[in-house]
Amino acid sequence: MNTEDKDAVNYLKYFTLLTQPEIEELATILAASPEKRDAQRKLAREVTRLVHGDEASKKAEQASRILFGRSSPI
Repeated sequence: MNTEDKDAVNYLKYFTLLTQPEIEELATILAASPEKRDAQRKLAREVTRLVHGDEASKKAEQASRILFGRSSPI
């Protein structure tokens, strides 16, 4: 989540299994609305899922919502 905007898209390419169109869409969203941090959220979600599995990823998202008061997933 603390990844700089300029690095988020590259990290998505290196560290996830997302398709090129998915990454391009996130890059477009990031350029239009960087404050939403959608690319960083997707990066956090995907890396957590790849390293720790689906269940741990869901628990991490839930914990983030509780800790940071967000109604939407990380």
